[in-house]
Amino acid sequence: MTRPVVRACNAKVRAICHATEELDRVRQAVLNTLPENLRDRVELRVRKVRGEFRNPIHIIEVHRLSGGLADRVLRFILSRLDNFDQSRLQQELEQRIDEHNHLFLRLDKQRAYLGKLQIAEGGDVVHFQFSFPGHVAKKDVVAYCLKLLEEHAT
Repeated sequence: MTRPVVRACNAKVRAICHATEELDRVRQAVLNTLPENLRDRVELRVRKVRGEFRNPIHIIEVHRLSGGLADRVLRFILSRLDNFDQSRLQQELEQRIDEHNHLFLRLDKQRAYLGKLQIAEGGDVVHFQFSFPGHVAKKDVVAYCLKLLEEHAT
């Protein structure tokens, strides 16, 4: 029996630009989380909304990262993490993948602007949700991500 093909088939990427931040810098932070050869090919959508205290907020989303593009972004991110974050992610993979085979990552937005990718918690982040096929077992998704991390261990 052949094993199912495992790869990210869709990715949602989102960042919030608060009134105290420069929109162009947050856009650049989002673009810096993507492989260089994709940055000029993706569409960034910006929605303006109001915060809890009526403050202006921009939501920046990458539009249509599906198929091979989603997997390329995942591979790029994992390859750019330092040893500490790679090790941390290896330990946390089970908790970061939900019952629908979505892998959730948050990268520090300020560091991304500077071209460094770092796992972060909290609100000042670029959010990623990578989707894997529903027919694939979670353990196979975990194994795939671990394999990618091992390929890029420095």
